[in-house]
Amino acid sequence: MLNFIYLRLNYFIMKKYIIVAFATTFAIAFSACNNDEPTELTKYEITFDIVEPEEGAVFTSGDELHMEVDVQGSKAIGNVELLAINLTSGDTIANYFMTSTSDFVMMHQHSDLSVTEVSSCQFIVSAWETNYADRISETRNFTINP
Repeated sequence: MLNFIYLRLNYFIMKKYIIVAFATTFAIAFSACNNDEPTELTKYEITFDIVEPEEGAVFTSGDELHMEVDVQGSKAIGNVELLAINLTSGDTIANYFMTSTSDFVMMHQHSDLSVTEVSSCQFIVSAWETNYADRISETRNFTINP
């Protein structure tokens, strides 16, 4: 009787090892056969089409500055900023900001211009995904006469 129990116990242990060995071999074989190509991450690239203002435009104090930009991204744009700065006085003429989950954005804003002296100005459009320090920008220069 003891011999019978010993044989049954030995059979049970061997059966358990065979199942574990088979499962391990099966898992290794199928994990090694993963033929999926690595997915390429889309790089964050932005294209700006600045419609207005034109490079070198000249305005008169009291005019309205039209800022129109189409922004196209290789993936969701994230954040866009329109900024107009009077470089002569250091004043901010306009600052508009928006967020977007789209890969295309059209922005059109207006700002009144008022100066007492000839002013060199710069229009800057910027876009960034999540970190402002990684922004991509394009600029246009313009002048405002009193």
